[in-house]
Amino acid sequence: MNKILLVGAGHMGGALLNGWLKAKIKNISVIDPNMRLNKKNKKFR
Repeated sequence: MNKILLVGAGHMGGALLNGWLKAKIKNISVIDPNMRLNKKNKKFR
């Protein structure tokens, strides 16, 4: 299986990540220097 690297998780990146998680795609890595864990994006831990 291929690995996915998502660089940047702004609005578009967050939407992509949500879709991949709903589709139960695994092996996803996210790099976003501006990401802060809060109530909105805590589910991406």
